[in-house]
Amino acid sequence: MNDIKVYQKLTYVECYDWNVIVTPTDLETVEHLRRTADKFIRLGNELVAVGNIKNVKSKELSPVEQVIYSIDDKFIRDQVKADIEKRLKDWLRVNVEIVQNLLSKYQ
Repeated sequence: MNDIKVYQKLTYVECYDWNVIVTPTDLETVEHLRRTADKFIRLGNELVAVGNIKNVKSKELSPVEQVIYSIDDKFIRDQVKADIEKRLKDWLRVNVEIVQNLLSKYQ
């Protein structure tokens, strides 16, 4: 199994087209790239037009979010997020162990 990456803080890049890109790159690096790049910057697996970036902010992650964002496969991550949202909607408990059990269901 691949090593699990644990992120303590993620940077959220909000674009004018309402797309939000989440990246482990720190806020200062994104802002530096935004100022120095000609047209596009690479954030994770995406190229983003510099002129399309509306807002950049950083956020500390909760232990549950750390487990969610440690998942490399975007499809599985989205499925786990949907299950968590359903649990929260039904007023069920969500903690790290529950998220890990949900994750094992998809692997």
